[in-house]
Amino acid sequence: AGGKRIRPVFVLLAAKFGTYDIERVKHVAVALELIHMASLVHDDVIDDAELRRGRQTIKAKWSNRFAMYAGDYMFARSLELMTRLENPLAHRILANTIVEVCRGEIEQIKDKYRFDQNLRCYLRRIKRKTALLIAASCQLGAIAANAAKRTADRLYLFGYYVGMSFQITDDILDFTGTEAQLGKPA
Repeated sequence: AGGKRIRPVFVLLAAKFGTYDIERVKHVAVALELIHMASLVHDDVIDDAELRRGRQTIKAKWSNRFAMYAGDYMFARSLELMTRLENPLAHRILANTIVEVCRGEIEQIKDKYRFDQNLRCYLRRIKRKTALLIAASCQLGAIAANAAKRTADRLYLFGYYVGMSFQITDDILDFTGTEAQLGKPA
């Protein structure tokens, strides 16, 4: 599979701000990537996409129904993996992140053909679509490593701003980039 695996990388890097234990942190890293993957599988159904990064989507290979259950399964597995980290705060953060990602997807569907969207709507959508998952990756990596609360909170903000910047750049490139720059059809 392609992709940058940026969310697990942020989990692992953020854990360096505490007591780094790969056995604790790896479950968090995998959980965050599973959430991202699940959202992509669901996106492909919503967008009726046949290809993702040049490869056939789950929806195209099997069916919409199969893809929806596969995405749901990935969400459930991410929650299951997080239970290996015995920290109720981490569980709440992950659950709230999944809720917000789903709300963002619903809003995106609702607003698909709404051409009078303003900047506020756009920023809220990319926050939920991208920034919150990267922010949670940073925060949960720190929490998994027992970093100080202030450090985890700052890493959350760092991830949030990286996520917002990334999505804005990605959206601009969708309009201005070439196929070679994007790594996908322009």
